[in-house]
Parts: sequence; C-alpha cells; structure tokens
Amino acid sequence: MKKLLKIGCLSVGGLFVGIIVLVVILELTGVLPDLPEEDKSDPSSKIDIESKPLPQPKTLVWDKTPEEQGLKVGDWIIAQAEAGSYIGAMAVRKDDKNHNISNYNLYKIDPQTGDYFMKTISGGTELQVFELNYLQNSYFDMVKHPRTPNHKISFVGVKDLSNHSQSPVVRQYNLLKLHERDDMIGLTVSGQITEISNPYTRDGVTRQNILIDFKEGSTLQLTATEKQITQAMEQAKAKALSIKQEFLQLAGQFLSGRHLNTADYIKERLHNPKSFEHVRTKIIQTNKKEGFRIINITYRGTNAFGAIVKQDTRVKVDMKGNVLGPVK
Repeated sequence: MKKLLKIGCLSVGGLFVGIIVLVVILELTGVLPDLPEEDKSDPSSKIDIESKPLPQPKTLVWDKTPEEQGLKVGDWIIAQAEAGSYIGAMAVRKDDKNHNISNYNLYKIDPQTGDYFMKTISGGTELQVFELNYLQNSYFDMVKHPRTPNHKISFVGVKDLSNHSQSPVVRQYNLLKLHERDDMIGLTVSGQITEISNPYTRDGVTRQNILIDFKEGSTLQLTATEKQITQAMEQAKAKALSIKQEFLQLAGQFLSGRHLNTADYIKERLHNPKSFEHVRTKIIQTNKKEGFRIINITYRGTNAFGAIVKQDTRVKVDMKGNVLGPVK
C-alpha cells in the first residue's frame, strides 16, 4: 500500500512539473497571450474628466427690461451695439509746446497714420496731434444708437477687458472711429452677467444697466466683415487725403494766425496803412458748394483824426484765399 501511495505521489508531482514546463514552452513560443497586470492604483484617485460647455448665451433685447426677457445675474448674454467712446483708450491732444486748443480749429486726419492733425486758426500755426493712450485695465460701455425712449437698457458695461492695445478687434474699432467711420462701427460681445442695476429714471425714461465680465469663454468681434472693413478704411483714407490737401491749402493762407490776403486787403484800404495792427482772425462760414469762406478780421489802426481805433471787418474769400470783397 505504501508503495502504491509513493508511486501515486510521484506521478502527480511529475504531472505538475510537466504542466509548468509546457506553460513555459508555450509562453516562449508566443502561443499564450500576455496576461494583464494587476491594477494596484487607488480606485478613489480616478476622476472621470467631462468637459462642461458654456451655457447657450441669451440675446440681449434693448427695449425690454432684464426681467421681461428673463435675465438674471449669472446668465450668459450676447449684446450687439457700439462702444460709448474709444475702447480702453483716451484721445490725447499734444504739441511741442503743450498748448491746449481752445480757439477755432480746423481738424482732420492724416491718411497714413490715422492720427488727427489740428490747426489753430486764431491762435497761431502750431500743428496739433491726437493720439490714443491705451489703458491696461478698465471697462467700456456698449450703447445702442440711436438711443430711443423705448430702450429699457441704458448700457452694457464690459469689465476686465485687459491689454486693450493687444487686441486686434479693439485696435480696428478705434481706428475706424478715428477715421469717423461710425457707420461701420459695431460690436458683438458675449459674457456673463455680474450685476443688474435697479431701475432708475432720467429725462422721463426708466432704464437699467447691465455689467458683464469678460473672462474665459467670452468673445468680442466687429459686426462688419473683413471685406467691409477693408473697403471702409480705403474710403476713409481717400477722404482723409482729400481733407488733408484742403487743410494744407487753407493752412498756407495763414501766418501767425493771420489770413494774409485778408490782412493785406484791409491794410491797403486804411487811412494810414503803416498803423495796421492785426488782433485776430476767425473763419465765420465755409460754403464748399459755392466755393467761398467768410472771414472776420479784428485789427487796430489810426483814423482820419489820428486816433487809434479797434475795428472788425468781414471779408469774403474764395477757397484759394483770394479776396472777393467785403461783407456787410
């Protein structure tokens, strides 16, 4: 009996060894597939990442109150309007003498740079320049033009639009505004409402204000297409070039605030031409259609009795500055 048990154990042991040898051979020859490794990671550390799209923005209706159109703080909206002024920038007047312009001015645009050039007619001949000084962080107001009494929303304030000068949309908008192409200016902005003001009444009209954050997911774009913007800028530059030529022609008629031909015309008709003293000159009227300007000149001179008197005379000149005669 002991002998039979011994033989049986040897047989089972031999079978086990044989199975192990067979598995090794099959694995080496590639017959058995690789078994997956045991996942020893912590199940609690696994997080299913699911992208959450932004809510569908609601289109702002200007002639309904926020309540009437179901708007509340936290909602995303799309508003289409214009900025109340330059976006994130201030128009700065400057010259080499830091003079402020308070007299009658002729102001227009340089077609190459988009800057405003200003000429003081009665205060000298300095050339003045408008530039845009960009601010780093501020908000701007969007307003609907023309503003009508039925508008229940006064403005939409866009907050936290930083680095204005780096935004091509902002720069393009301001450039169109500098070129007086307000007909082409329009913005579409989307953002999340952070504040809705209480109703207030001004000039007999009750309105509310809405503030939105310009953060991740917000958008800002011009309503005009690239083709429309390009055409508008070409037209603006052509107009600016014509205006600048007119500006230079008129500026050439002045010296130290004095319209040269008008001053000579008055001087020649004085009792004592040598007593002529120019005080100031001002353009009263410009009629491009009929091709003339009315200029008022103030001067001093001696009369027939030798007394120094101050006098105003109005003179009509053509667009080239030639005197056509006095105006009564």
